[in-house]
Amino acid sequence: MIGTELAWARKKCATLSLDKRPIVWYIIVMKTIMISPTSKASQRTKNRIRENGPVFRVDLEEETQWLLRAGISFHGIVWMGWLPRNEFHVECVGKKFIEKVLG
Repeated sequence: MIGTELAWARKKCATLSLDKRPIVWYIIVMKTIMISPTSKASQRTKNRIRENGPVFRVDLEEETQWLLRAGISFHGIVWMGWLPRNEFHVECVGKKFIEKVLG
């Protein structure tokens, strides 16, 4: 009886591994930051911070620019775009810390 159960288990495992595609997923942790424009920031950067609020999530950091994602705006559209790194200050990092600062 044990031999037939073992043979069935081997067959079932082989069937599953050949018939099913492996499931792969990634966990991407994005930093939440609060920013403010520098004194030399372009009008575009100032507008993005004013229109979307100071809290953004960092999707990608490059040396000269960061890809930022804002929360939901008044129109229900999520803004996502590049801002030059030298045009904003990072005031706070971390969602819990930002909530504490904003009160």
